[in-house]
Amino acid sequence: CSPANLDACDDEKKAKIKELQAMDPSLLSEKVEEQEGRIKELEAEFQTLIEELVKMHEAAEKKTEEVKAIKDGGLGLMKAVLTHDKNAKAGSAEL
Repeated sequence: CSPANLDACDDEKKAKIKELQAMDPSLLSEKVEEQEGRIKELEAEFQTLIEELVKMHEAAEKKTEEVKAIKDGGLGLMKAVLTHDKNAKAGSAEL
């Protein structure tokens, strides 16, 4: 479907093509430039969002690594010792 091949168009597209063909060429060119400018703005905004998401992801990964380092640094053993000592003391108190 195109202005050169209207037979391939449905009625809605044909009407839109005829409407656009009836427009002043300078006005149509202005509208095209506006739309292309808007696309460039949106693509720039999208790229900024992607960069922000990458930074957020990197920060989240760093936090995950910090948590893992704490756990690998002996937190589990510390908890086990506390639990064992607490249970041992409770067992001694019963005697």
